[in-house]
Amino acid sequence: MVRPKIVSDEKVLEVARNCFLEKGPQVSTQEIAQKTGISQATLFKRFKTKEDLFIAAVASKEILTNVVGLSIWLSTHPQKGPIEPQLTEMFQRLWALLVEILPRIIAMHNQRSLISPERFFSAMKKPPPLRVLEGIAGFVRRAKENGQIRADVDVDVLAMNLMGAMQGRVFFRLIMSQPGTGIEDDNVYIQDTVRNFCSGIVTQEFSQ
Repeated sequence: MVRPKIVSDEKVLEVARNCFLEKGPQVSTQEIAQKTGISQATLFKRFKTKEDLFIAAVASKEILTNVVGLSIWLSTHPQKGPIEPQLTEMFQRLWALLVEILPRIIAMHNQRSLISPERFFSAMKKPPPLRVLEGIAGFVRRAKENGQIRADVDVDVLAMNLMGAMQGRVFFRLIMSQPGTGIEDDNVYIQDTVRNFCSGIVTQEFSQ
């Protein structure tokens, strides 16, 4: 007798995540089960409701891990010295995170009839965008204290501007279905954005 193929939970969640992100809340659990190679009954034995499946697939622990990683980096920067390369690294790290989490947050908002934002972020003390924004504000505040940026800069406004510069481009790509042509384009955008910000906020002492 041939043993039935065992499909791991990780595989089920991978398929479910792709389905939710590609087709939105209207995707059926029957379709997810079929693409996974299991029955719908088996799917609901592992995940009691569609809401539970959505949270496990889209609001995965890896998001929290990556948010924490960026938050830790932000909490130790900027260090003394030129601010431009540190701002570039911050943008690169932020970009990588936003590319990962923004599609999931959009999927959550499209799924509002099924799940509330509070339920979606229940495993996190703060929603990832808010936690990252607070980390960027800390980065800006230390840069101001170090004399790396102008003393008259508004910390909270600049933090929102910095995050928005990356978030806006990623979001535009998503809604326009324009994934971009590669990492080189992303790096060019980041470098140009850094130069534009630095031309207005960096003190002469810490400019490159």
